[in-house]
Amino acid sequence: MPLISQMPLDIPANLITRAYKTPCFELRYSSGAAVDTGDCIPHYDTAAAARADAADFTSPDRDVPTPHPRRQACVTIGCNCCGALLDEDDGYVTHFPDVDVALDYARNASWLITDDGAWCDSCVGLDPSQHRPVWRPIPGCKHTG
Repeated sequence: MPLISQMPLDIPANLITRAYKTPCFELRYSSGAAVDTGDCIPHYDTAAAARADAADFTSPDRDVPTPHPRRQACVTIGCNCCGALLDEDDGYVTHFPDVDVALDYARNASWLITDDGAWCDSCVGLDPSQHRPVWRPIPGCKHTG
């Protein structure tokens, strides 16, 4: 999937990583309030994907929300060895407001950092020499932070 925009982020010097800002859309009501599921504000990789979910967030006291681009892009984290992305539940990839928040969250989610600075999930025992961290955008997300 081609990205609308890929802009490298500043990365801590001790990590050998790539990070990209990912364009995201969120649903907003006419009042300007973002759709909030109670534990997250859903983000979408395209306006069309957001529109497809809009009906799920209507109610008698709310209008149909419409897609709006986020001004701040998001960051995702993945393990280059097994390809797993940080995905806690419901099939949503977690998006973060910046690299520091992503690193803190990955640590708290028991992701490991190898001697060469690579982040990985539980597959670290497979072949640590193969690990190279990858920060990448991914469709369908759950924003944290």
